[in-house]
Parts: sequence; C-alpha cells; structure tokens
Amino acid sequence: MTVHRRGLRDWRAHRAGRSGEGGFTSVELAMVMPVIVLVLGMAVTAMVLVVDLLQVTDAARVGARAASRGESGIEVRRQAYALAPDGADVDVRRRGRSVTVTVSSRARGPAAWFPGLHPDSSATARLEPGVR
Repeated sequence: MTVHRRGLRDWRAHRAGRSGEGGFTSVELAMVMPVIVLVLGMAVTAMVLVVDLLQVTDAARVGARAASRGESGIEVRRQAYALAPDGADVDVRRRGRSVTVTVSSRARGPAAWFPGLHPDSSATARLEPGVR
C-alpha cells in the first residue's frame, strides 16, 4: 500500500481552509448580496402596498355602509378617513337608490417611485328602506 504524501497534505490544507480556492466564497457572497437586498426590498414594497390596499378597501366598505344607513356626508367621510391610510381621498356619490364611496391613496415607501402604483377601492351599497 502506497500513501501519497501530497494527497494527505492537500486534504489537510483543504480541511484547514487553505485550499487553492480561498476567497471564492467571499466573492460569491458579494455577488449575491445585491440580489438578496433587491428581493427583500421588493417584498417589503409589496407588503406595504397590500396593507394600503386592505385599508382603502375597508374604508370604502365602512363608508358605503354608513352612507346606506343615511348618515351625513361628513359622518361618512369621518368613518372612512378613520380607516384609510394617511393622505387618502374619500369621494361619496349617490345615484338613485345606491351610494358609492371611493377611497384612493398615494403609494408609500419605495412604491411611491412608481407613478402607476396607487391603492384605491370603491364600495357600492343600496340605501336602506326609509332613507332619502
């Protein structure tokens, strides 16, 4: 049986972290890190947009419900603004026996850099009997 001393030395050097490929892990990590940061940033932006969309949807629904009960326009807007994100706009329109409340907001955070991204929602409800 022949033991090659060179093979044993290479194995020991590799185990000690002194192989000929030293530094490749650092380079690979440095190349992947911007991609990881970009993906995390996109995920946070998407979560902020989803939260804003849920808030404007709830605000429009609550506003339409209040308007269908015959609440004043001021009260309808107050209830909608209470649930909407900061800086949101509330529009109340009545057509015949139904009322539509539209809540729109500006995108926040990094999503504000994209002009097409803005959460908005509308809800329509029939006026309850006896409401004029």
